[in-house]
Amino acid sequence: MFRLFNQIGAMVLHNGVVPATKRAIAEAERAEEAQRAQQELAVAAVVGLVGALVDSAFKPSAPSIAVRLGSRQSDGSASTVATNHAQNIAAISDASWRYEIRNGTVYDRQTDLTWQQHVGSDSHDWSSAKAYSRALELDGGGWRLPEKEELLSLIAAGSQPTIDPATFPGAPAAWYWTATPHTPDVSVWVVSFAFGRGDFGTLSGRNLLRCVRSGRVTANSSAGGTGLFDQLRAATQQLSVADQAAGLVRIAEMEGAVGQQAFKDRYLDFMSFAARHITTFGPMLPSLTELLAGSSATGGQ
Repeated sequence: MFRLFNQIGAMVLHNGVVPATKRAIAEAERAEEAQRAQQELAVAAVVGLVGALVDSAFKPSAPSIAVRLGSRQSDGSASTVATNHAQNIAAISDASWRYEIRNGTVYDRQTDLTWQQHVGSDSHDWSSAKAYSRALELDGGGWRLPEKEELLSLIAAGSQPTIDPATFPGAPAAWYWTATPHTPDVSVWVVSFAFGRGDFGTLSGRNLLRCVRSGRVTANSSAGGTGLFDQLRAATQQLSVADQAAGLVRIAEMEGAVGQQAFKDRYLDFMSFAARHITTFGPMLPSLTELLAGSSATGGQ
């Protein structure tokens, strides 16, 4: 009888409970190992992001780090998930990578255009719209009416109005003038941010306008606007008192060395500090690297 019970028990252990338990433990260990590997990849991606920013400082002819970060894939692999996680930590989402807001202006890294951020509700005919844009003194002036394709580049599908709401808050869902002729001396192209499309409007009609200028002003412009270094200083308010003081010293030293050979050393010193506060300074690091490239090109080697 005891032999029979022993045989039955052995069969249960061999065919049922023990193997199932072992399989469950093995699967749990594999899942835990995969999760740990993904976390390690995420940390490595963050470190790689900072390293890429530093490396790009010595390769001004290479594409900007901001442009490289703009190329994304979503294949679901662990490395892709980790990379996207690192980019989220650095607060470089599609919109925040693309747009840089400063002093009432929006620089678009994708098109190398700077836009008037806030527009009024007053409508203009085409002639007065052109005059208004030329006279606009915002951030030093240099404004104009956009071409049709330039204005269409701001269309954001899925939003209402059809423009990024975080970048252009309170934008009226209306028709906006462009400088692109439709029928000479009769009509020009206009763009609707209610419908997200272009059409034509007669020159005597009345529409809103959002002014544009080519390129951007880097760092703190001579126009006295709130520039990159002011943004860095403002960001330090998120840090502890000790780290804020250390950051402000580094930012001041870096700002004072713009255009000089010492700028590269001040930049690297700040980057080592910023790497410990990547969520605070991440959105501004691509612009800072571009500034280093420009400083090197003007004799900072």
